[in-house]
Amino acid sequence: MKNLLVGEKLIQKSGFNFIRNYPAFPLCHLQDGRICGSLTLSKEHIVNLFEYYEHPMPRKIITAIFGETAPDKLNPYTLFASIDSNNPQQVVQWFTHFGAPDGNVRFDAQAECYYPLDVFAKHVKEMNNVLTVIEALQSGAKSIDAIMTDIVKQYNGYIPGSICGYKEITEGVSDQIKDLFSKVNIFDLSPSYLGREYVDALFQHYLSDICPCIMWRDKANGNQPSLAWTSGPMISQLYFMLALDITAGKMPRKCMNDKCHRYFTPARSSTRYCSDICKERAKQHRHYKKLKNEQACE
Repeated sequence: MKNLLVGEKLIQKSGFNFIRNYPAFPLCHLQDGRICGSLTLSKEHIVNLFEYYEHPMPRKIITAIFGETAPDKLNPYTLFASIDSNNPQQVVQWFTHFGAPDGNVRFDAQAECYYPLDVFAKHVKEMNNVLTVIEALQSGAKSIDAIMTDIVKQYNGYIPGSICGYKEITEGVSDQIKDLFSKVNIFDLSPSYLGREYVDALFQHYLSDICPCIMWRDKANGNQPSLAWTSGPMISQLYFMLALDITAGKMPRKCMNDKCHRYFTPARSSTRYCSDICKERAKQHRHYKKLKNEQACE
């Protein structure tokens, strides 16, 4: 079993057991911008997301959300980040198997539960932002300037972060993000620095809900204590798993197939596609594009 360095303690990965479980929505549907359903608390509909981090995600869950062509090597946070929040089938299937990411289920007058679709979309977008910024900071292949400009627009002119707080950005600023950020702080912040602050702020927010604790086994095992973790909302578990992976050098990657763009954890640094199907389809697309260009030149 691989060891992971967490803080100043060397802890076995098998010790990362979460005590907090969350209910799935076995029957749900989209209606008026809400995910509606009946909240069932039976044992078969209680899920612990961390089980799917330590062990392979069941194929039936992946195909229920993404279809038969989806890759096998998806863990909870790469699956979550790959969801198209505008796709009703994917959203409903997520709630069917996992429930609300932040646990804030609401109830109407008939005691039916619901969850706002725009809140779900916000969580998915934030996870995408974090993965995109980290990849850009690590590889340097993408323009962090353009990425951070887009993120600022998503927050309607507010920059989240421990340095800038939520300071308003004035209108009519330069397109260069360095100039844009210098208007909200006395420091001349670089895009890379602000990108790190943005990522750090989200991790600090969500990881603050993760707490280590002692879990006692039953008498048959000699009442042996083991390390476990409690968490607040499910979204905190997702960020904790992501933090474990990126600090262990297992950075997830977005599939290079233009028709896919799902996130996955590559087995090798050279892997660019989430599955053999996507690799073959991308090859075919390049072939057809080449033929089309050759015909256009004739």
